[in-house]
Formats: sequence, C-alpha cells, structure tokens
Amino acid sequence: MRQAAFAYSFQGSSHINSERNLGKKFPCQDRSFSGDFAPSDLAESKRINLFVRDSSSFSSLVQLPVELNPHKLGFSLACVSDGHGGEAYFRSQRGAELAVQTAVELLSESIDKIASALQQKDYLKINKNISKSFVRRWICKVMLDLASTKQEDLLAQINELEKDDAKSAACYKSELEAAFSLAEKFSKLPRPVSSVPSENTEPSSITNDFAKLEIKSIYGCTAVVYFSIKDSPTWYAFKIGDSDFYASFDGKFVKPIADDPLCYENVTTSLCDSNAFMHFRFPEVQYLGRLPETVFLSSDGVADSFTDEDFFKKFYLQLQFAFDEDGQLKAGTDIRESLPDLSVNGSGDDVSLAGIVSYDDSIEAKRFRRLEARRLADKRWKENAYPEIRQIFKPYLERNERDFKYLVAAYDLCQTRKMSKETFSREFLSQWSMAFASLKAAGEDVNLLHKAKEIKHAIKELGKLMEIAIDTDVRKTVVDRSQDYIDGIFNSDSAEEEKVYSYYKALYEYKWLRRCFENVRRTSFYAMFAKTEEDLIKASQASALTPVENAQTLPKTMLSRMHVMMAKYWSELK
Repeated sequence: MRQAAFAYSFQGSSHINSERNLGKKFPCQDRSFSGDFAPSDLAESKRINLFVRDSSSFSSLVQLPVELNPHKLGFSLACVSDGHGGEAYFRSQRGAELAVQTAVELLSESIDKIASALQQKDYLKINKNISKSFVRRWICKVMLDLASTKQEDLLAQINELEKDDAKSAACYKSELEAAFSLAEKFSKLPRPVSSVPSENTEPSSITNDFAKLEIKSIYGCTAVVYFSIKDSPTWYAFKIGDSDFYASFDGKFVKPIADDPLCYENVTTSLCDSNAFMHFRFPEVQYLGRLPETVFLSSDGVADSFTDEDFFKKFYLQLQFAFDEDGQLKAGTDIRESLPDLSVNGSGDDVSLAGIVSYDDSIEAKRFRRLEARRLADKRWKENAYPEIRQIFKPYLERNERDFKYLVAAYDLCQTRKMSKETFSREFLSQWSMAFASLKAAGEDVNLLHKAKEIKHAIKELGKLMEIAIDTDVRKTVVDRSQDYIDGIFNSDSAEEEKVYSYYKALYEYKWLRRCFENVRRTSFYAMFAKTEEDLIKASQASALTPVENAQTLPKTMLSRMHVMMAKYWSELK
C-alpha cells in the first residue's frame, strides 16, 4: 500500500470572468496544504509550498514560512482554508495563509499532548484546547501582519471599499487607530512570545482586546484540518465554516464531522467571528480508533459544484479509483486538470482540494479489484439489483476495457430477456435499446473478435425478443391501442435511437393493422394504412441500424401484403 499527499487551489471561473469584465483583480482566496512532518528535537524555521493558481499568476507556487517546535511524534497534515469573497474581506487570501500557518505550527507545538489526550479519549479537553488555541494563534498572526502594513496603505484599501460597502468601511475606519496600536504593541513584545499567551499576561490582554475589533474581518476565512500520528491508527480533525471533510473506511466515504446548521447558502461561520472558538466542530466518536484509508478536504466551491452529496461521494470514489489504477503521478495530473473545469461547470467559485490517499496500484491489486467487481455484479444480479451492475462496471467501461464491455452487454441482454416476459412498455424499449447499444459496441471492438460469434448470436436473439414482445402486445390489446399510443411508446429524444426503433415501430403498426383487418375493424385499418406505409418506407432506409438480417427487404414484403389487404378492403366496399 502506498500513500500520496496533495493540495491544490484554483481561482474560480466567475472571478476570472470578473477580472476580464471589470478590469479588477479577484485572486484565488483559497489556500491548501498537505504534507508530512517527521519527529524533531529542534525548533526550526522552514518554508512550505502551497499550490495556488490565479489567471494572472506567473507561478503556481506560494512559499509560506512556518516556525516548527520540537515534537517527539511525526504527523501527517492536510488543511484547506477558504477566504471570504465579499468586498469587506479584502485580505481574506492572506487570512487563509495565516490559517494554514496556524495549523502547521499549532500541531508541531501540541501534537505530543494531543496524542496523549486522544489515547485517554479526553475529547472535550482536546476540543477546547484546539479551538481556543487555533483562534488565538490566528489572531496573533493577524496582528503581526497588520503591524507590518503601512497605516496609509490600509486606509487606501478601506476608502476603496467605501464605494461598495460604506457600512463596513465606516466601522473599519473607526477602529483603525486602535487596531494599529494593539498590533504595534504586540509586535514589540520580547521574542519569542508564545502565540498562545497564557491567561492574565500582557500578550493575552492585547489579543483579547484585538479580538473584539471588527476590523479583523478583512482577514476572514474558514478552515478545515485533518492530522494523523505516524505509525499509529490515531487521527483527528476539526473545522470552522462550510468547507468539507470526507474520509473513507472500507472503501466507503463518510462525513466524520457533521455539518454546522449555522452554515447555509452563502452564510458561514468564520475565524473572524466573535467567539469563533465556539463554532469549531470535531469528529463523531464512532469514526475514531482506526485510520481512514483516504481523506479529502475541500472548500465549499467544490461541494457546490455537485447537485447532492451522493454525486460528491462518487467524485471522491472516482479519485480513489484513479490513484489505485494509475498511481500518484497520473491521478495528481488529472486532479489539477479537472478542478478548474469543476468551477467552470459548477459553482464558479474558487476551488481547493487537499488529500492524503492510501492506494494500491500493483498488478495483483488491479486483478483482485476486477475479480471483486465481477463477483459483486453477480451478487447484485441474484438480488435483482440490475441497475447497480452498470455502476460497478462504470470505471472499467470508462477505460474501454474489453472484458467489462462484453460483460455489461451480457447482463443487458439478460435483463432484456427478463423484461420481455412482462408488459410491453417504454421501460422495456429503453432496456432493449441499451442492450443493443452494448452489444453493438462490443461487436465493433477489434479486441473482442474472439467473441464475434457469440455477439452476433446475441444481437439476433435481441431482435427476436422485440418481435415476440410486439406480437404478444398486439394480440392482447388490439382493441385498446391507437396511433397515439404507438407514437408515444416508440418516441425517443435520441435521433440514433429513433432510427433503431423505426423498423420495430413499423412492424408494430403492420401487425396491428393486420389484426384490425382480421378482426373486421375496417375503419381503423383504413385510417392507419397511410401512416404505416410511410413508416415502413422509413424503416427500410434505416435498415443498417436494425438488428434484423433482412431489415431492408422485410418492410417491402409487408408493404405488398398491406396493399393486398387494401385491395380486398375496396372490393368489400363495392
């Protein structure tokens, strides 16, 4: 089993369009990171690399300095921070970077204590310490960032905000002096100063006072963080805001952290909220105790690109399958290429995805997965759950694998056999059409030449099944049927499918016409004649798409028989 870590952030398509239309910069406000940290006896300064792609960026690499503390335990970390998109949060991308810094530094400082508390299952203590420490550390970083900013530069940004949000601009201006005064005091404190000041100390007082100011909202962002202890089944996670965290256990993806009801539509909790620590959310206990196989963390721009959670989970299953089949290099390339498209076709928002993936791309594992897919498909068939079979085979069909192309055609034929014994219906026609398409695709695959005889026989059987189903329906319901019924049941949104149906629609009309004549329903026969004649001519022209050997000549035979019946009809009238 191998492991891969990745993190990518892309500017949203709506922001790119706004840049083109308005001539202003709307950079990606997401930041994400994923990586490993070995045990260390030393405090060290280093830089971590973040992948951030803007439309105007020369490079996708953002280097972020972090201060690491000594820690006995190694750990893996993945995090995503989503800066708020409103005009009032004009430094939110910087706030997101500070959130990533906070996650890395907090864990390097606290991982040994957190691991000990997790062993004791003291979750209340862990939750309280993480939430308060994370918020306080983030606020300290905001103060240091503010202290490195010229006051007149920030004032210019606030003046620019006044055009779009006068209320927020007025609030920020009223707090500007106080904010810079507190930031300057904090920046001048002797170093090293703990980023998590203890109670009743001057740093704590400064931090508490700054936390009460609304101006910190210019850095507003959310955060979701996952971490695991090296060589241990111990893991934990936390989040504030509307980002998502999914983990897989036994191949199934779940949401270990329940959604916050305070986050809905475009409303979210944030690190810039008053008492932000109260809005942190943590894993449900039943998921702890064993390590997830794979975890994915994403900003809400990813989730909002899907119609519901089931599709979101399928997206993650596809990513997992890509790693298992193609390995880290190919799967990582696919993610980088697909995320921008996800924004274009979905939310339009910035999109970030970080993950730690366990995968097995060995030949033995691939062979085992295919055997399992066949076994599961057979089980679903016995359980009368045919629709699930195509979903099981879907990843292999998308890779155009010949064995599964043939297998799905065989299952489609079996299902058509089963449905042919039931009431003739639109559902049967759809199933028949699906089986024909599957068999035709298999027959055209040069890699399945060794199955050519079986496929040809199956296509012939499929044609017979349709003819029998039509004959049975006509015999049972000749009195109740009408041209509207026939038009409706053979109607299709697909031009290709309509051509395939054309012969069978004409055949149904011909058989129904003959039954009307035999049952002395001469009025219906006469009214139907011209329409059937027209459809039989169309059917002969579309013969190449029909699984009938004499599809071109049979309509002509039926036409001649119809004219015999019509001649008899006129003679009876005379």
